[in-house]
Amino acid sequence: MKLKQLLLLTIMLFIITGCSITNKGKTKTTKTQYYTIYFQSFSEIYLEPIKLKAGASIPKLPIPSKPNYTFAGWFLDEKFQIPLDYTTMPSRDLYLKAKWEVRHSPQLHLTDEEIVILKGQSIDLRSFVSAYDYNDSIVNINISINDTSL
Repeated sequence: MKLKQLLLLTIMLFIITGCSITNKGKTKTTKTQYYTIYFQSFSEIYLEPIKLKAGASIPKLPIPSKPNYTFAGWFLDEKFQIPLDYTTMPSRDLYLKAKWEVRHSPQLHLTDEEIVILKGQSIDLRSFVSAYDYNDSIVNINISINDTSL
């Protein structure tokens, strides 16, 4: 009986004095964790990594450039099958890889005395000042644009 009274008295003392058995008076603080987005652009351009808190909104990411290529997006894997679709920063670092698609150079087809530029393509014609036929004779080139929407 005295043991129960002593135990009850001890518990009441802790409650009255405000002491915590588990915390021992220390305040627990949490440190904000930052994570980094790294860019592998596969070009001559270095892109600065971005540091963000977990759960923060991911800002608009940089769009790199590369001669003769079109940027096709940021991907999480090396086979470019998992595109970046996060809107908020996860609780881990991200290593993004730039996917590039080859931009085909303009194609010229010579048909008799005609140069055909495929739709959607462009070319600087200043470099084509003369052409030769099969007999190594100079051929005059007349340029006309049939479709102005090219």
